Amino acid sequence: MPIPAIFTFRAKAAGTLYRYLIISGALIAMGTLGGCSITRVSMATYKKEYAQLNPMGMDQAAAVRKIEAAGYSCDKPYADRTLMDNGIAVPVTAQSCSNASFELLCPQRRFIDFKFRTSDNIIIEVHKPNMVERSCF
Repeated sequence: MPIPAIFTFRAKAAGTLYRYLIISGALIAMGTLGGCSITRVSMATYKKEYAQLNPMGMDQAAAVRKIEAAGYSCDKPYADRTLMDNGIAVPVTAQSCSNASFELLCPQRRFIDFKFRTSDNIIIEVHKPNMVERSCF
């Protein structure tokens, strides 16, 4: 006995819907397990966080403690340079702090870079907010 055409159409439609749901579920799972939708922040959110952490005028050690308390990791001071401050050459040292999302491959990285006077360790220059969306290898 032949199968009526209406049942064949419903079976094909149900199979297509089932495949669509499986593919959609797999894509959602890959996106959330990769960490993209959970741990990444927008540039607007990062700028707000950056404004709260702005270490301008602070002591270098206190600024590093404040930034590290917010989840950043700070490198050791790395560059001795001379900066012109109101027409006076001031010896400064640079330091960088960064925070990465929890993705294993190509995480988002956020940076806070600043320079402080070598003589009294007061921060006199803070760079603009810097965020790298995909820092692969």
